[in-house]
Amino acid sequence: MKNEVSGHWKKLVSDPKYLGAADLEGMPEIAGTIAATAKEMVQNASGKAEKTVLHFVENIKPLVLNATNSKTISKLAGTPMVEGWKGTRIQIYYDPKVKFAGDMVGGVRVRPYPPREGIGTISGKPVPCENCGANIKPFGKMSTEQVAAHTKAKYGKALCSDCATEFAAKKQEEPKEQEESKE
Repeated sequence: MKNEVSGHWKKLVSDPKYLGAADLEGMPEIAGTIAATAKEMVQNASGKAEKTVLHFVENIKPLVLNATNSKTISKLAGTPMVEGWKGTRIQIYYDPKVKFAGDMVGGVRVRPYPPREGIGTISGKPVPCENCGANIKPFGKMSTEQVAAHTKAKYGKALCSDCATEFAAKKQEEPKEQEESKE
């Protein structure tokens, strides 16, 4: 076929110039500093529409604003006025529970608190788990890098939370096995 395409379908039906769910799905959370807001013509599945777009200081694609993310940013910035958002740091993540037209489609969301220390930008490389190869994600109040450093110190490998849980369970079983072998 002449114009065959490949890749995530969400990237194919949305405007690739803007940050979308497909950019973040399976990735660590990212942080950015708001540089400006602007009205722009954005391509979506149903055509072009003028939308309010958030631009970042860091090398992050602009984010098309929706009501949910705008309300969260308003609270973080301390003002509903978009001109007052400049300089505000936000933490962005993929939320698989975002609904659109009654369907679970996943989407980009802004955390309702300032970014945790160590949260990187999407231009940074993901940290792979040294056990299963999956990307390590932030856990609790720890950033990706903090989780990797913590698990490396504790288990000798940078681990995702699932693998760290398995390693912890194995570590707890070792003393029991040693006790049983002494008897």
